[in-house]
Amino acid sequence: MDFLAADKPLTKVIRPTSVTAYPMVKQFTSCHEAVTNIHEAHKAILAHAAQGHCLLKGVLMKELNDESRRESTSPDDRTGWLCLDFDGLETPETSGVDAVLATLGLGDISYVLQYSASQGLKPGLYAHVFLFLDAPAHPASLKAWLQLQNLACFENQLALNSANMNLHWPLDITACQNDKLLYIAPPVFEGVDDPVPQRILFAARARQTAHLESVDPAQVKSRTVAFINRLRNAKGLPPRRCATRMVDGVLVETSPDTCYVSGIKEDHEFTRLNLNGGDSWAYWHPKNNIEYLHDFKTDTIWRTKQIVPEYYARNKQKAEPALQKEGVIALGFRNLPDGNYYNALYENKVLSIYPAKDKTRMNDFVAKRGFEPNRLVDEWTITYEPHSTIIFDPEKHLLNTFVGTPYLEATPREGNFPVIQELICHFLACAPPDPLYAHFLNWLAAVFQHSFKPHTAWVLHGVEGTGKGVFFEQVLTPLFGKSNCFALNTKTLNDNFNAWVKNKLIIFCDEVDSDDFEQKGRIAALLRNLITENTISVRDMRTTACNKTNYASFFFASNRPLPVVVPQHDRRYNVGNFQKEKYHFPGEEAIQKDLMPFAQHLRAYKVNKLAANTPLQTETRTNMQMLTRTSIDEVCQNILNGDFEELWLMMPDKTLLNNRVFNDAFSQHAVRYVDLMENILETRRPKLTRDEIGVILQHTVGTVPNTPKKLTSFLRHHGITTKRIRLAYNTTYGIDVNWRIPPNLKKTNPLRRVK
Repeated sequence: MDFLAADKPLTKVIRPTSVTAYPMVKQFTSCHEAVTNIHEAHKAILAHAAQGHCLLKGVLMKELNDESRRESTSPDDRTGWLCLDFDGLETPETSGVDAVLATLGLGDISYVLQYSASQGLKPGLYAHVFLFLDAPAHPASLKAWLQLQNLACFENQLALNSANMNLHWPLDITACQNDKLLYIAPPVFEGVDDPVPQRILFAARARQTAHLESVDPAQVKSRTVAFINRLRNAKGLPPRRCATRMVDGVLVETSPDTCYVSGIKEDHEFTRLNLNGGDSWAYWHPKNNIEYLHDFKTDTIWRTKQIVPEYYARNKQKAEPALQKEGVIALGFRNLPDGNYYNALYENKVLSIYPAKDKTRMNDFVAKRGFEPNRLVDEWTITYEPHSTIIFDPEKHLLNTFVGTPYLEATPREGNFPVIQELICHFLACAPPDPLYAHFLNWLAAVFQHSFKPHTAWVLHGVEGTGKGVFFEQVLTPLFGKSNCFALNTKTLNDNFNAWVKNKLIIFCDEVDSDDFEQKGRIAALLRNLITENTISVRDMRTTACNKTNYASFFFASNRPLPVVVPQHDRRYNVGNFQKEKYHFPGEEAIQKDLMPFAQHLRAYKVNKLAANTPLQTETRTNMQMLTRTSIDEVCQNILNGDFEELWLMMPDKTLLNNRVFNDAFSQHAVRYVDLMENILETRRPKLTRDEIGVILQHTVGTVPNTPKKLTSFLRHHGITTKRIRLAYNTTYGIDVNWRIPPNLKKTNPLRRVK
């Protein structure tokens, strides 16, 4: 058995007009007694009661030396002894404890009887009865057994508690918990005699240990709820809904009746309440956490704002300053999005968040900074909100990790920033009033004012040393803040994890080349998603993917001509001109002098959101799109656009073709191509059949499918969708074409057939 001592006797003081409650003690010193039977238990209880100690129901995992007992016991440790805690049990005057124990089927078991302080002062039986068990039992099993004995043996004494949601148990059901303190020291009487001459007794019986039949906790709970609802119905109350949810291993009831607070008492670091006119002071919450209300008589927990909403609203703001000490707030909490434990330190408006490996280390962090950890871990949400100025929001339980810069809050005004302007113009290879420069400035202002995320990105390319990296490191990073910017390379993009995009405003992809991508299609799709989507799936190593708000805007920098794939109909990439000259770096100090004027200018810039969302079509962008197109796509686009001259220029040399000795497949395809082109030139017919499209592709780009179904599918994959058309007197599949034929293009002499 483990006994606990404190710096004061753990007992009540009883005077003629008042009763002082058991002292609330934070620091304890433990004393372990090797007790193997009920006789040894009697001696140990007598000795420690005389010293003003209390008995701990559980087994300590470590010795205590003037320290808190928090987390010092395990709720699942089995126990070899039982405490029956009678709390005002009504008994006939002629019967005593023996009769009560006989009713419980324990009449032949030796026991230690310790009368509580209320014995003799109130009607009924107030006592602890200690018995040894024939086999160790789990506390949950003992609790179910105690509930069943109340329902089976003392049903006529069961009544609703003051909150009308639980029962007042004459045989306490919580005395079996491993963290329970059992007060054994006799009360101190001042000015009044003790009505109980001997408060600790030993009763020898035939058997030394008790055997308890196992019970089903679910059946006991169902029977308890049914009994509660029967009593509620007698009071005209609706049935109680036992909606619960697990919070850190503890069941919290989520659908209580609304109660009123009829009494408030401050008790060291706790606040005790009476509800609905009761006088037990059984309801409590820590002063630094008003979120949960506990009932120590039934071990029930509720959300305070649900059971006593008026009290919660009135005291919520008062409770928050208790979290603070000298302008510091230390928190231990569980982050709702990922379910992990964290610690937070909020000092001088600076928020620091640290992962905690487990609940114990999380509580140690809080305790070392002078705060009292909570039994129930608070649930907070770690978020990243660039649009919000609130960092620590105790009302909503939000922690905003966004860290701004003075530049983001700069006073909006027109600025003069010649050094930064020269840098921008250099890596864009343009000069004001070039539309490319104005488009870049509008886009950057949209991002900087951080009320808008453009759905376009910038591709910056040129020879090595054109100032692309300088712009990111010396301009973007100080403007937006180091924590809000991230630089990556092709290797990172090839990786399957993308947690680097989380909680970032600027992503700078350096030395990017599309030829280095291991899976070009996957990377292209990933970049499209990252650039345009406001919510993305973020995945890190050894974690489950989760959805996050996407605030990131992208720059792609490269010394190569094709950093990223820019498709023909792309609507995501702005492309700077290719810069062939190196940048003359003026020094960090020169750039730093321009940062604040540049920030003020961006803050004052009147952003055109539509323009920021639309890529600027420049000659360089067109050339880059051409680099990404395959020959098949180019020819298909010529057909769809009716670019007859482009197709005509791919006609074979007739002289060479006529001089070929062999009538091979190439010659046959070429002849059919010439016939088709001259027929279109002559007739100007606005239709092409599926087979004619196959003839064009076969000659210009090579092998294409030669069966109708495969050819139809092949064309569809390259943007040509055929339909039923009528040509002359036949119905077939093809497309409509609006040919653009230059007037100077004339039909040549007919081709002499190859024999």
